[in-house]
Amino acid sequence: MRFRARVAARAPKRPVGEGRAAGAAMALAAAILVSSCTPAATPRTSAFGSARAPEPWRIAARIARRDQELASFRGQARLDYQGSKQRFKSSQVVVVQAPQSIRIDVMNPFGVSYTVATDGARLAAFDRREKVFYEGSAHASNFHRFTGVPLGAPELAALIRGLPPQLGAAKGGTVVKVSDGWEWTRQLPGGATLDMVVDFDHLEPLRLRMRGAPGSQDVEAAFGDYRDVTGVRVPFWIYVTFADGSALTLTYKSVQREVALAGDAFVLDRPPKARVVNIDSESAGG
Repeated sequence: MRFRARVAARAPKRPVGEGRAAGAAMALAAAILVSSCTPAATPRTSAFGSARAPEPWRIAARIARRDQELASFRGQARLDYQGSKQRFKSSQVVVVQAPQSIRIDVMNPFGVSYTVATDGARLAAFDRREKVFYEGSAHASNFHRFTGVPLGAPELAALIRGLPPQLGAAKGGTVVKVSDGWEWTRQLPGGATLDMVVDFDHLEPLRLRMRGAPGSQDVEAAFGDYRDVTGVRVPFWIYVTFADGSALTLTYKSVQREVALAGDAFVLDRPPKARVVNIDSESAGG
């Protein structure tokens, strides 16, 4: 069992009738998460070379190409987050400019209620209901406070596009066959280990696990419900769990790529009359 069974047990089911081919998507999600616990099936022919495992560099090249194709990305999504102290659901507009710029607008029936934005160096958040503006450095602990995700900006920007973190890491490692794809294991800078399963036909990520990353929790993710977006297949369903027991499901309603983004899209100015909170000082003091 290469990936822990707890991920399969906790994976949420999608409501019947929701989205495109909901029943098929649910079956796909279950297969993706459980398949690593089953013996390898009879070898099948892959679009990337019979039953022979692809070289690590070939998988890395495909992932790098996907990173370029999804470099600018906008999606309308539903988020379901569950942590040890809170659980919430929200509709969001997610915008990414690779490698580490992110903007998340939380929507309500009347417009935007909450915004989080980072250019990879600075993080800002504005709560419009409370009229409180938060600002500070974009490190993992601050992201955890304002997004529920204990990762830094580059890792989060990769995951919400359906990509593995630390894309620029060394391209070595080993590749073995599992029941539904090729599992690539490699060491990341700083001593972390990444296990990622890609499918036979497209070398698209199905699931991954990152362990031992300095300053970050261990994380597992699964990707499903791939759909064509102007010639590129994109996962519309992403499920992520962390070592602290928190989990989130991101379900996209629509996705655009190659989006023209303004230079200030990831910088929030201090709104007039808003109370300003320096989150670095709060973290140091708390």
